[in-house]
Amino acid sequence: MAPAGREFRLYRYSGLLCRHDLLVRVDRPAYPNADQGAEDAADDFADSAAEHLRGWWARRLLPRDCSREHRDRLLGTMDGEPPTEDTLDGPGLRRCRVWVARHGDSEWLVLGEATSEEEFWRAVAEDDGREPDRPAVAHDVYLLADEDGRGDLRDA
Repeated sequence: MAPAGREFRLYRYSGLLCRHDLLVRVDRPAYPNADQGAEDAADDFADSAAEHLRGWWARRLLPRDCSREHRDRLLGTMDGEPPTEDTLDGPGLRRCRVWVARHGDSEWLVLGEATSEEEFWRAVAEDDGREPDRPAVAHDVYLLADEDGRGDLRDA
């Protein structure tokens, strides 16, 4: 059985003179390992949640910050929990700074909220996963999570 888990997707929206980074956190359902259809359904569920959040942000929040036209692209994805302790848990609908490191040229990332690159690398070293390539790059992001719709959107 593949367990349920978190997935983070980092997107960039670029305009002529601007760029805006969006970090989306979604939950991916569990599925039986031997069932390709169930795995595909779990992937589709996470994709749908991420696309819904991206669309909402692009329609509702991005125009408040910037009225330019934007092109968007996926910068990368991270499965699982960040190495930095619980910093990206809880509600989104907030801005934060995350440090991002890549695994080679792949789309797979390791990211975490930290006050400095050194703090980020200390957390990565304590984590059990494979260490990504250096250096890490800071991204000021808007964080959205699939449970954000349960709260009060007045301050969104």
